[in-house]
Amino acid sequence: MPVLPPVEVTSWVRADLDQSKRDVVVRALGTQDLVLVEGPPGTGKTTVIAEIVEQTLSRKPDARILIVSQTHIAIDNALRRLEEAGIDGLVRLGRSDDPRIDPAAQALLLDRQVKRWTQSVRARAERHLEAVATRQKLEAQHLKAALLLEEAAAVATDLAHVEARLAELTAQPLPDRTTSARELGEEAVTVGARRETLLEQRAALVAEIQSALDGDLTLREAMTARECRDAVEALFPAEGPGQDLMRLLRLQGEWLKRIGSDPHLIASFLRTRNVVGGTALGFLGHPAARALDFDLCIFDEASKATATEALVPLARAKRWVLVGDTRQLPPIDEDLLRNGKAMEDHQLTPEIVQTTLFQHLSDNTQSPVKHLLREQYRMTPAIGNMISSCFYDNELLSPNPHELPGYRGINRPVLWMDTSFHPGRLETERSGTETSVSNRLEAQIAEKRLEVIDYAIGKGAVQPPGGKPLEVLVIAPYGRQVETLKKQLAKKKLRHFTPEVLSVDAVQGRECDLAVFCVTRSNSDGRFGFLGQPYWRRINVALSRARFGLIIVGDAGFCRSKPGALRNVLDYMSSHPEDCEIRDANVQ
Repeated sequence: MPVLPPVEVTSWVRADLDQSKRDVVVRALGTQDLVLVEGPPGTGKTTVIAEIVEQTLSRKPDARILIVSQTHIAIDNALRRLEEAGIDGLVRLGRSDDPRIDPAAQALLLDRQVKRWTQSVRARAERHLEAVATRQKLEAQHLKAALLLEEAAAVATDLAHVEARLAELTAQPLPDRTTSARELGEEAVTVGARRETLLEQRAALVAEIQSALDGDLTLREAMTARECRDAVEALFPAEGPGQDLMRLLRLQGEWLKRIGSDPHLIASFLRTRNVVGGTALGFLGHPAARALDFDLCIFDEASKATATEALVPLARAKRWVLVGDTRQLPPIDEDLLRNGKAMEDHQLTPEIVQTTLFQHLSDNTQSPVKHLLREQYRMTPAIGNMISSCFYDNELLSPNPHELPGYRGINRPVLWMDTSFHPGRLETERSGTETSVSNRLEAQIAEKRLEVIDYAIGKGAVQPPGGKPLEVLVIAPYGRQVETLKKQLAKKKLRHFTPEVLSVDAVQGRECDLAVFCVTRSNSDGRFGFLGQPYWRRINVALSRARFGLIIVGDAGFCRSKPGALRNVLDYMSSHPEDCEIRDANVQ
């Protein structure tokens, strides 16, 4: 792979970019095909992405950039940052009814933008027809209804063809060949999605028609094309005035239908956008986007993508920037790794299952292709330095000395509530085929500690930034413990914040003011499960979410009994008493 000298950037959009970020940007601006960015938690990956996009567009205003990620929150953050910077031509792929899409990003959705475009075209058509109606002394509202009816007729015609094709596909027997079966399934999905679009379009049109007619005609929603045109005939009889206008109405109706639903026209609209953003799976599921070519593809959280998920969007671009963190959770099925029979049946090795494209490239490239973002600004140094020492070989720096005012008055920024000396410390015994575990004592201790913090805020001893409620995450490695924590915390209403309880997998990519991590495991057999040495990345994810305070609740004696991430964390805490504290859980 050719490596050319970096470009010179004379004006930075964000003047406060540290040197490691600037090194990434100058390498990403067209001088080499691939840039690989290792971005530990809090290092400003979104900031780097925004700078690359803005610098690229300033050099080539007609550039087309694809931003994909494994999570909705990463895409929405990047697009919001670009929108705030005044970048036009942004579009978000996704469904408007998907609750995972940030409400602030809803206006950028492709369907919403196409709808607004369609409405603007329809408004211009209606204004023209109203002017014609005035000159010919025709009823303007009836003329508007006739235009909508012609559009509905075109939709009905298209819908009849689509439903007929869908019926054919459904009736076909499944082919023997895998490729043919997949192609048949893909066509069925595409046709089904087209049918849903047309049904939504028809329902919206009928509602507008009824409003325009104001009771002059009664129509049913499932109108055929013939019924729509009969309604037009009722409004403007063949022998009456305005017949010359009917031909124009029919042409406009067909055109308005097409611009709202024709895949080719939607693809044409998409080509007018500079920045297209969506999840990797969302990109795969959108035919109009899959057909586009891009100058640059930025893949955020690429370390969580399988090779297939990564290669499809990358194949559409000339150059690539991959951003990820090989020390956070990869896209592996940990149950699969523990299933020896499945691994053997499919001739899989742990290396095959665990290695992503990002990991492969990280292992086989070096500077100037591979870069590490070295400065993190999320975590207070007490937390950041511990994460750097335990998970990043002390390469992660924490230059921002921010702290939560008053928090050190009740405990150190990193606190371990140790249950070692409590008789109820053991995890709940599993029954039958249960694989998940819980720990009621840890849930109770977590609740009590949150009550202490809530009380301190109420007394003014702890002062949340900006006077806003603290963002608090309560994290557990097991689904059963998540449910136990939710039930425990539901018993008492906290006045100054509302904690959110999530699994380790669900918090990757999230950040908060305070984080509480319940270890959960404590048993006499030394069974660590998801917390054992092979799963050190899970511990990294759980402990690197918080800006100001990290509380760990668990049996420190049990966690020290075997090598692994939790033992390393305890050793670090013991040697840094100025920032860390291991406290008997009986002492709140």
